[in-house]
Amino acid sequence: MIDTQVFQDYKLTPEDLKGYFTKEENDRSEDISRLHWLLKERVEQGRRKNLTDWRIYAAIDMAYDAPFAQTTPTIIQHVVDNCLKGEMTYEETLEAVKDWGLSMEDLFTTTKNEKGEVTEMVPNIPTFFKVLVPLVKAYVTIRLSKLFTDRNQVPLMKFEPLKMTEANKVKCEVITDIVAAMSAQYGYSSELRQAIFKTLLYSVCLMFPKEAWHYESVEDPDGETEVTLREGLRYFQPHPTRMFYDLMSPLSSINTDTGVDYAGYWTVARYRDVKDSSTFWNLDKIAYGTDWFSEVKGANRYFSEVYPCALRYPEVGKRREGDREVRAEFYAERDLDSALFLTYAFMKLVPSENGMGDYDKPVWFRFVIANEDTVIYAEPLPYCPVVYFGCDADDARDRNSSLGLELVPWQDHVGNILSQIILTAKQNLTNAVFYDKNQIDMDDVRELQNSGENKFRGTNWIPFDSLKDRMTGIDHRQAFHSIDLVKQSTLELTQSLTTVIGVMERLIQFSAQEVGAAASHQQSAQEIRVIANSTSTRVAYTGAFIDDAIDAWKRQLYYASLSYMDKEFVAQVSTDIPDLDNVLMDLGFEVESRGPDKVTVRGSNIRKLLLEGFAATKDGPDRGIDSGTASVMLQTIQQVAVNPMLSQAVGPEALLEMMTRAARLAGAPKDFSLKLADIGGGQQQQPPGGQAQPAEAIMQQVEETVAKPAAEALQMQGQQIAEIQQTLDQIKQLFGIAGQAQPLNMPVNVQANMPPPPAPEPLP
Repeated sequence: MIDTQVFQDYKLTPEDLKGYFTKEENDRSEDISRLHWLLKERVEQGRRKNLTDWRIYAAIDMAYDAPFAQTTPTIIQHVVDNCLKGEMTYEETLEAVKDWGLSMEDLFTTTKNEKGEVTEMVPNIPTFFKVLVPLVKAYVTIRLSKLFTDRNQVPLMKFEPLKMTEANKVKCEVITDIVAAMSAQYGYSSELRQAIFKTLLYSVCLMFPKEAWHYESVEDPDGETEVTLREGLRYFQPHPTRMFYDLMSPLSSINTDTGVDYAGYWTVARYRDVKDSSTFWNLDKIAYGTDWFSEVKGANRYFSEVYPCALRYPEVGKRREGDREVRAEFYAERDLDSALFLTYAFMKLVPSENGMGDYDKPVWFRFVIANEDTVIYAEPLPYCPVVYFGCDADDARDRNSSLGLELVPWQDHVGNILSQIILTAKQNLTNAVFYDKNQIDMDDVRELQNSGENKFRGTNWIPFDSLKDRMTGIDHRQAFHSIDLVKQSTLELTQSLTTVIGVMERLIQFSAQEVGAAASHQQSAQEIRVIANSTSTRVAYTGAFIDDAIDAWKRQLYYASLSYMDKEFVAQVSTDIPDLDNVLMDLGFEVESRGPDKVTVRGSNIRKLLLEGFAATKDGPDRGIDSGTASVMLQTIQQVAVNPMLSQAVGPEALLEMMTRAARLAGAPKDFSLKLADIGGGQQQQPPGGQAQPAEAIMQQVEETVAKPAAEALQMQGQQIAEIQQTLDQIKQLFGIAGQAQPLNMPVNVQANMPPPPAPEPLP
């Protein structure tokens, strides 16, 4: 984190940077010109890479949007039904099909002969029965719901100190409370859900701040001062085809700010929106730039399918030979409604090495660039601006496979199998009927075929001449002959469908219980546990990447708050921190109100929250939960509680405190607590006798009730063992084997305290 006062001292504020980038090209320093070309080169390189890789992400988007791609049969059925009901004529039906956005090519296809001549129009069969199963959407949503609900906790982000001092505990609780309010005001829960979704679908998601710090205020009722309405960071998560980053370092290193030194994203905007802004500079120097549609292969297809834009792009004039910047025209008033590229580039630079003052430490900068190289805004950032979310990523690879991409081929296979099952079932419904042309007229057959639903609902009359039939010896009952065609089996297709889904779930590690389906076979309890453990381990591995991003996000919010937030703040602190009042006094916090579990404090210097060390904690499903420790603590408490003397010696307050800690470790809320009820004006109940028993009395009671009975029982047991030993000795003497016998094993303490056995009596 860099103190924002450094930006003012070293002339690095946006107003100071404006002076560097608004100078004429001939008046710029060599370092600024080199930085200008570096920005242009990185923007062009990133945009060209996007236009090269867009097909991969387009395929994922198409697979995810499968439900929108199979509405044609439903629309056609609706139009045809209206036509059959007589509500529309044939011409009106064709017009309705066009109004629905369908063309004849969607409904029919042409057949050609060997000469290439069109012979007839036949129905486009896949249009009517092809099934698109949205596996990508379904399985991504299943995994998303698990990862997100485990992390959608209250508070969303919990801060813990690296050094567990009382002052650091107070600071972390204050920071947690401040960020919790910020999360509610700016919808960080929704941002997290969207980030996890894009990570699962595309394998990568970068989250950029829209500005260095967002601030909204309203006038106080007295009209003299302003009251802060909300302040924090707003974010933008670009589509992977519109973002770029440094490929020379692992992308995960940006979460720790130890590798990647630039990243960014681009959009398309109207020139009017840029020109009317009071924030941007160099509005009269924005050049048309490169003709991406003609120079980059596939750019036209990208802007028509993946990133459709209704804006008109300016026509680029002919390039002049020897033009160093390869541009000819600039935006003017006639281009107010024309489109231009806006690129938001974040770069880590040493200002003194790039012609921006004398500060010689690395600083993150945010540049807004119009088209290729016109810098229209710049500002320094005191924190790392990019948060990276990855999905099972390998840092050594440029592109990583995502859950959505892994599901795409399986979705195609399942759709093809289901479509084939439906086609086979339709073919099995084919009926071949032979009719006698000598008895049945062709017109009668056509009328029967074209009768619509009347063939099922009404009576179909076919005339015949009985007199003629008798004269010719023809039986009209033999006029029709139905032929049973060979039926194709769909059993193999159904089995293959089950196999495909089973293999897919095994490879991607989805259990039947996770997707809410029955297993393919009867499972034992042990098998269910093994599958559940394997699935949970796989989810936990994917969640580890999400947790790393959340940790980086927390650090970013922490540093941004210390740098830009109002100096005065109000927060809540738990009352279970030892010596809380003195800690608050040392930190300069004022107590505004007190509650049973929380204390509301007010601070006048946000920099007081600077920690000695920041420790990122896991924000997954097990945050602050230790079920094993809680179970051991509860068992110990139970053993103490069932013994009246031990429970009285420990005391009810200590028992309740231990039970409270065990409950919190087991998952109870942080404010959960058990306390003694007030009896008689706030006095706690005393033991019988009116006064608490001293420790000596308790120990004496324990000795009398536990130690003495135990000693007496032990002595009695020793005497019984001695008698048994005496009897055995007599038996051994009887059989003459006393010298070979071994003494009976007894506890050491019993042998030590046991009196010597009496002399054996002579045998009769």
